[in-house]
Amino acid sequence: MRITSVQQNTYKPQFKNNSRQVLDKQGKLLYRTTTYFFREDFNWQKFINMLGQKYKNTPKVNIICHACSSGEEPFSLVMGIENLLGNQSKKFFPIEARDINPENIEMAKKSEFKGIHSTQLLEIKNITNYQPEKYFDIKKCDDYSIPTVTLAPKDTLRKKVNFVQSDIFKDIDFIPKSNTVLMCRNFWPYLSVYERDKLAKKLYNNLDESSLVVVGSFDYASDIHWILTDNGFVETYVDFVYSKPLKS
Repeated sequence: MRITSVQQNTYKPQFKNNSRQVLDKQGKLLYRTTTYFFREDFNWQKFINMLGQKYKNTPKVNIICHACSSGEEPFSLVMGIENLLGNQSKKFFPIEARDINPENIEMAKKSEFKGIHSTQLLEIKNITNYQPEKYFDIKKCDDYSIPTVTLAPKDTLRKKVNFVQSDIFKDIDFIPKSNTVLMCRNFWPYLSVYERDKLAKKLYNNLDESSLVVVGSFDYASDIHWILTDNGFVETYVDFVYSKPLKS
């Protein structure tokens, strides 16, 4: 989720819908948020290759994507995993995509993605070997001043992601302990300091050394690196990806 700052305010925003404005109690604009395919804060290819290597001999891997918004991030994962890992990819599906807001989940289940500009489309083309039509019905969009397209996910893409409304604080007690990749990106600044530490402790206690925790660049505004490492996690060779240290 990319954040465009408008002004400083201590009011804690609530999760709303995908492309949204977040207001304070007086109705003043705090910031705008957007989500998009293959967000540039992350090295998708390096991360997916890491998954292929780490779980090479694992029969099933659980990918859980919290704060999934309207679905671009889990859909990006599907396209990347299928095209970079080939025959290995089946064990990563379906991806479990979750969001605290039921409106986001309903949007993700049925939405078309309008206003996709050439940069985003090029990222999709690059990862899909220039076959985006394998995943989307594509049509030109005339609602914007610059040339854009609308992407309608095909059933072959949708069926590889399960969208469910969920609160991560409740969900973390039930997710698989082993071989889990927990995507919890770009929402930590929305939590209080107490909640960040509480969630990091739960992640450490509820996951084992075979699992990964993935955050985003925006989360570093909330000192997420120090919160995770203070609670026992270590960095991996892929930026924003953390794990428990292996037992000696």
